[in-house]
Amino acid sequence: MFTDWLVEAYYLRLFLQLSKIPHYTTLQKFTDRINVVMLRKIISSFILFTGTRHIFTSIDSTGFKIIHASEYYTSRAKLRRKRYAKLSIGADVLQQIVCSIKIRRAPTRHDSIDFRPLITRISKIKPLSVVVTDKAYDSEDLCTS
Repeated sequence: MFTDWLVEAYYLRLFLQLSKIPHYTTLQKFTDRINVVMLRKIISSFILFTGTRHIFTSIDSTGFKIIHASEYYTSRAKLRRKRYAKLSIGADVLQQIVCSIKIRRAPTRHDSIDFRPLITRISKIKPLSVVVTDKAYDSEDLCTS
């Protein structure tokens, strides 16, 4: 879906100097090989490039299946489909830029576990002005910090 969206994102393609849109498998291979520390540095460089003084951040998370196999293949090969990863994202809402990510392979844990690490990493890049979350982060422990 990202490569389909990239067709419409003319200014992003111009900024990234993409002469052609990469095949989706190229992006899958990149995500399998990228070092997490390097990915965090790339993300923070985008924030510093915008020149914003304060970050108006929002945090949310979602789950993904880990394997890239099709639904048909996994049913025919009788593979277990219970392998998921949880992705938590902190983004600057005004600039619409991802500020920090946290990936974990245990999706059954509560989303509020990733709140403090995300906020800490984002605040090291730039000062925070507002933090907005959904009800999955509703915890008295988070309100007192």
